[in-house]
Amino acid sequence: MKYKITVSIIVLVLSLPAANAQMGAADGLQIYLPREIAIEDRIIKLGTVSIIRGQKELAESAEEIPLGTFSVPGQKIVIDRPTILSRLASNDIAADKVTLTGAEKIVVRRNQNAITGEELVEAGKLFLQKTGIYLSACECRSMKTPKDLVIPADSNEIGFDVRLSKRSTAGQAYVQIDVLSDGKVIDKVQLSFQVRYKVQKAVSVEEIEAGKVISSDKIKMVEGLSDRPQPADWKAPYGLVARHRIPAGKEIETNMVTEKAKDAVVSRNQSVLIKVDRPGLVVQAAGKALEKGSAGECIKVQNMESNRVIIAKIKEDGTVEPVF
Repeated sequence: MKYKITVSIIVLVLSLPAANAQMGAADGLQIYLPREIAIEDRIIKLGTVSIIRGQKELAESAEEIPLGTFSVPGQKIVIDRPTILSRLASNDIAADKVTLTGAEKIVVRRNQNAITGEELVEAGKLFLQKTGIYLSACECRSMKTPKDLVIPADSNEIGFDVRLSKRSTAGQAYVQIDVLSDGKVIDKVQLSFQVRYKVQKAVSVEEIEAGKVISSDKIKMVEGLSDRPQPADWKAPYGLVARHRIPAGKEIETNMVTEKAKDAVVSRNQSVLIKVDRPGLVVQAAGKALEKGSAGECIKVQNMESNRVIIAKIKEDGTVEPVF
């Protein structure tokens, strides 16, 4: 991903014969829009990219209306007439009080002889917001703001080559920015970001004893931050059993709970009925369970007629079915 900056000096000569005729109006504004302009500030205000005439208080208010902000070096922002009228209206200046002349849209660039540390950090954040696991991050905080970089006076184009370091993790991102002047690297900057994700957490509202089932009245769901994104298959621990005592106000983590043990329906050495039930075919035989188990589990069973040991699945009714 690259960002380009064009450093230029624009001398703007305005000839406003048409607008001058209307500047005597006391109840409205006349705003002249140039086709292109370069400004020094990071924040674009209507007064810095146009010429405003008219009622003094109204003109002063219009001059301070923000139209946008440069987020990265080399950025070009295009502002059209509908956008200007919309911003004026949001500041209680109706369109019928405004006369626009000049260009249909303004191309705004920024003159700058340095790239600030804040701009480098912003470039790193924009890169992470479009990259891999960091797409779902809710917070990217720079661990340190780098020093400002001076742009060579003879540079025509400044660009960024931004990439992710291999040692980056889900919660810690390292971004390498190569600063290019006319296609050549003039500086290298490494940024580190602490990354956080929004996650759902289950917190106990009362003490839960070991072996007790986690029910909805024992926990509450809260939103929190984590250094890793929440797994797509994450579920609240409803119906699980506490492995040990969980105090009130404790976040319930995966290693604190387990699946509820199924009630054993077959005991070791218990007599069982071996049964094969298929459409048009029912076969039964007496057997002895060599292991204990619950419905759905497979255990070893001895066929009492043939003395053969087979693997059989325990059914809900207590019979066992050979696994073929």
